[in-house]
Amino acid sequence: QSSKKLLSDLPNSIREWVDAFIIYPEKEMQEIKLRYRGDNTANWLLSKKNYRIKMKKNQLVGGYRTYDYIPLSAKAFFPYLVYKEMKLLVQEFNLVEVYENGVSKGLYYERPKLDELFLKNNKLMPVSIYKGENHGDDWRFGLNKDLFNNPNLWTKLNSSGLENKNNLANFLKTLISHQTKPDPSLYDYIDLNYFSKSAAAQAILHNVHNNWFHNMRLILDPWNGRVTQIITDPKMHFINRDGNSHFEFGSNELDN
Repeated sequence: QSSKKLLSDLPNSIREWVDAFIIYPEKEMQEIKLRYRGDNTANWLLSKKNYRIKMKKNQLVGGYRTYDYIPLSAKAFFPYLVYKEMKLLVQEFNLVEVYENGVSKGLYYERPKLDELFLKNNKLMPVSIYKGENHGDDWRFGLNKDLFNNPNLWTKLNSSGLENKNNLANFLKTLISHQTKPDPSLYDYIDLNYFSKSAAAQAILHNVHNNWFHNMRLILDPWNGRVTQIITDPKMHFINRDGNSHFEFGSNELDN
């Protein structure tokens, strides 16, 4: 019945949480909330759907409350291995087999949601996570799509009230001005060694899925002003649309 409800009024119904149960190996069944994930129709109209589950606050699993389950594909999963090997900040991920109502749906990868629990489990508090998204359901009609031109296009994902968007606005202003005239103050915001590794990973993987209007996540530390990008929803592309392989490119202002 819950599965039917999720598809009862597309695309609105995919955002509704329904009651469900989950069983992990060697654990007892527990009540959860479940919905489909993502505004792309490929996430919930195919037989293998993208799921998001939410536990009760007193029944965390692995230190997290909310998990995404995404059908396994090499171009989406392999980048996590690369980022982890390069010691870049990335969500934890596990390969799992998912069953729905007793029927195997095949291999998925499991990852926790980027939220305050992610910060706590990675000992990053107190900082803020900003989501940059001007695409799909999050598109702001009539505004320039470029996230780096407007701090108001970014949304804070955790409840920390330690700073407003002034630090983010100042960073974006410095970053944009640096494109036309080198600004040494930019390096007060970034760890050059970390960003160099991050840009190298992006280039090696041809990850153009985190770009100037889509899938951007930034951690901002209000105490030292440092900014760190977290890669989310990576996609590996070795051949560009022109049929050639290019390793020197940037999909957003941070990579250029």
